[in-house]
Amino acid sequence: MPIRVAVDAMGGDHGPEVMVRGALQAAADCTDLSLSFVGDRSAIESVLQSCDTASVASRIDLVHASTVVGMEEGAIEALKRSPDSSVVRLV
Repeated sequence: MPIRVAVDAMGGDHGPEVMVRGALQAAADCTDLSLSFVGDRSAIESVLQSCDTASVASRIDLVHASTVVGMEEGAIEALKRSPDSSVVRLV
């Protein structure tokens, strides 16, 4: 049974680099796994271009989010102020 996982690519301490690479490794290991990367499209595409995605390319899609919620922001306020953030787009 196929599994789709939404990944907040902007949610890691080191930006999309670690999040995208880790998710790609999981998808390479699990052929039933499809990925939806959510975040800044150009930043995600930049990471994807530096990776070998041949075996997983058909199982990847991107959902653009123009803003990022910072760790110092309160959850409720951030959701109200940043409707196009990666964390809101995941919901």
